[in-house]
Amino acid sequence: MGDPASASPPEPFRLIQQRIAELHWRWRTWKQLFVADEKRKYGLMRRATPMAFAVIQQALFDDVVLRVCKLVERPRGGSPRQRRENLVLERFIIEAEQRGDQRAADAREKLGELGGCAKQLQRLRNRCIAHEDFETATSPQLPDAVEYRTVDRAIQLAIETAQQLEDDESPYGYEWLIAPGDGEALLEALRRAEQGRSWRRTIAYLEGISEGDRRLENLPAKSPAGLDALLPSILDKAFKGEL
Repeated sequence: MGDPASASPPEPFRLIQQRIAELHWRWRTWKQLFVADEKRKYGLMRRATPMAFAVIQQALFDDVVLRVCKLVERPRGGSPRQRRENLVLERFIIEAEQRGDQRAADAREKLGELGGCAKQLQRLRNRCIAHEDFETATSPQLPDAVEYRTVDRAIQLAIETAQQLEDDESPYGYEWLIAPGDGEALLEALRRAEQGRSWRRTIAYLEGISEGDRRLENLPAKSPAGLDALLPSILDKAFKGEL
């Protein structure tokens, strides 16, 4: 088996395909937890650890927003004195244009749609996630909310942009990232834990009833002897009129 440290890194375009697949998986997990069948899931999560799930909801959403925004950045960034290359979709469109690849025009059109869709996400990133904008933070009005359908559309456009540039003979499965566990797996674990707690409470209750039944079963065996001992005294007091 080869040394992992000596393995060659993936091709750059393969890397961005992986980034998009990871983005899709994270967003699907967020929706599984916080969108579909929302009322039932919120009840389950509130009964478990409400604050922890509130943190997960916000942190995962912010992470997805940042990942979408990174895909539409310029190919080169940094200060004027030290420019650095970015792993972004436009980089590969430029390379396709330089090769004379006819698919580059369709890819650039998709990227333009993605850029327009991502503007709201970039505004949220700049004002609330990557920076703490003073005016936004001190305003009595909350910043405009980003609908999850906007994120849905942005991720779909990112997939379609990359698909314009990939080899037709080996399409990449962006929506089929294999990862151990997702939102549904977490919810199922919570349901099982809650059912376990419910069963333990039920068993404890039934054991308490059984213990009470055993005590009641012992009473008839003791009562006749006790009554026989008290009977002469009771009769004596009755004849004397002391009852």
